[in-house]
Amino acid sequence: MKVIASIIENVKCPNCQLIALMDYYYKSDEVFIVCQRCGYNYSRYYKLEEKEDGKLFEEFIDEELEGHGVYVLGKKDGFTTTNLFNCHITDKHIEEFHELYLSEETDQEKSYLVRFERGEFKVISGMLPEDFFTTCENNVNPLILKPIWKKVDI
Repeated sequence: MKVIASIIENVKCPNCQLIALMDYYYKSDEVFIVCQRCGYNYSRYYKLEEKEDGKLFEEFIDEELEGHGVYVLGKKDGFTTTNLFNCHITDKHIEEFHELYLSEETDQEKSYLVRFERGEFKVISGMLPEDFFTTCENNVNPLILKPIWKKVDI
């Protein structure tokens, strides 16, 4: 039986300072931070790989992706899609969003595209929800961002 032990909490986004979600698996020392405001995300996890000789080894992944914005696409059926931009938002991204935004299935009141550049948000399409600029004073504990386990060949 596998037991996954996780602490999920709201934290201050290291990129935009608004509210982000952190998921910390303390038994495996894995961390995931996602900001649905600016698009920032951080991942630290272990990926199990099989070598050509059949032996298994763990690959340690530690990546931080700067956020450049998000789009939220609300559908009339109640489903919502959120896309995080870890690259600069291009005209092509904007055109693709507008095509989806103007679709009959889209609930435009619940959809928006926002860019985050140089510390500022700029709405490209739609209207941000009232709670968009929610802040959080809970900083990410620096100890959580330091891995305690080392990579080992199995």
